[in-house]
Amino acid sequence: MVLHYTVSSIIMPIIDKDGTIVEYISIRQDITELLKQKEIINRHTTDTLTKLPNREKLLESLVNSEYPNLALLNLNNFRDINELYGYKIGDKVLIQTAKNIKEYINHSACELYKLPSDEFAIFVDTVQDTHYFQEMIQMIINYLKTLELRIDGYTINVNITTGIAHSKNNILINADIALQEARKLKKCLVVYDDENNKTREKVNKNLNWHNTIKKAIQENRVVPYFQPIYCIKTNVIKKYEALVRIIAEDGEVISPYFFLDIAKKYFQYEHITRIMVESTFEYFKDKPHDFSINLSIEDILNQDMVEFIISNIQKFKEPNRIIFEITESEGIENYTEVELFVNQVRAFGCKIAIDDFGTGYSNFEHILRLNIDYLKIDGSLIKNIDTDINSRLVVETILLFAKKLGIATITEFVCSQEIFQITKELGADYMQGYYIGKPENAISSIGTSHIEENPIYYI
Repeated sequence: MVLHYTVSSIIMPIIDKDGTIVEYISIRQDITELLKQKEIINRHTTDTLTKLPNREKLLESLVNSEYPNLALLNLNNFRDINELYGYKIGDKVLIQTAKNIKEYINHSACELYKLPSDEFAIFVDTVQDTHYFQEMIQMIINYLKTLELRIDGYTINVNITTGIAHSKNNILINADIALQEARKLKKCLVVYDDENNKTREKVNKNLNWHNTIKKAIQENRVVPYFQPIYCIKTNVIKKYEALVRIIAEDGEVISPYFFLDIAKKYFQYEHITRIMVESTFEYFKDKPHDFSINLSIEDILNQDMVEFIISNIQKFKEPNRIIFEITESEGIENYTEVELFVNQVRAFGCKIAIDDFGTGYSNFEHILRLNIDYLKIDGSLIKNIDTDINSRLVVETILLFAKKLGIATITEFVCSQEIFQITKELGADYMQGYYIGKPENAISSIGTSHIEENPIYYI
């Protein structure tokens, strides 16, 4: 068997008294393992697709820099390219984009890096004017816009969004904050401002909320509160809506207004939905009341969540008392999946409500296609119904439409006697709001509400 190894040699001549070389001495060192280690390091710090230095190499460069200038470049709609043309074409787009940027910065001191997914980074360690770096990045953005990539018979245009940062401390985080701000503002370039940056404050605030939510989940401080729903015809309250709350460590009750969007952003929302389903089912298992639980489109499109909900329905003795409120304000686009879910739960006797109807995404097609039981009119229309004639006309139209279809209606945000009376006169079937009752951590026993002229009974 032949073994191969690599050596490093130093050859030195031996000279006699006349200066003539009489022989040579060679000192050899086996460097096979050293070269293997170097190869491993190169693989670890090189992007396999583009052969550019990767994120690990960038972090190394940032640590050793004195005057860092960093730009993060993100390809817009790269997911669409993958879905439309396929991942092989997507990979070729990344390779060609890397080549185009590399050629553009070839005569500068800048270094190009390939980050995960569809992001690149341009970095230079220089004391030059930061505006020069920003101008160069802007020229790269403009240059890429003019190019048409011709790949396997397709013509593809590439646009990028960029975030720039110059400060040594947290430069990668700051550049990413600028990139996210550019996306939000739909700008091609945003530069992070160390002295006046509201985005960092927002990020820090979101992270604090993320930790608050995480701890609340771990310590069982995510709980349902129940708000009564009043039946106008029978003058009785026998339905409740379960609303999520976080109980802070100091006992403060925190509304979902402050944490629900952040929970979705940091992948904690599914945990909250599961807690709400389990705890609400458990609370009402020995009570006679109907109750509703809010589900987002995100919940319904999550197959694991749907299976979890079905499993809990199967264990509940009277599923005909369960109402699922689909949040209409998010828009319903995946009709097939939503209809499938509706049919699944209705097979057990559960009922369906469309929540927040009357908001910007409202579509009467939802009502016709989803075979619903209740239509909840959004509080943004109800709260001004006593002063805004247009709100009143819209509500009246919705109520008339629902009545013709045989769908029961619930008006939200009934917060005064005037709104209570107007809603009743317009023909709503149910009411909900602070005038009827605030959300509480336990439902009321039999009794009357504070409405003296038309007492409401709780059962």
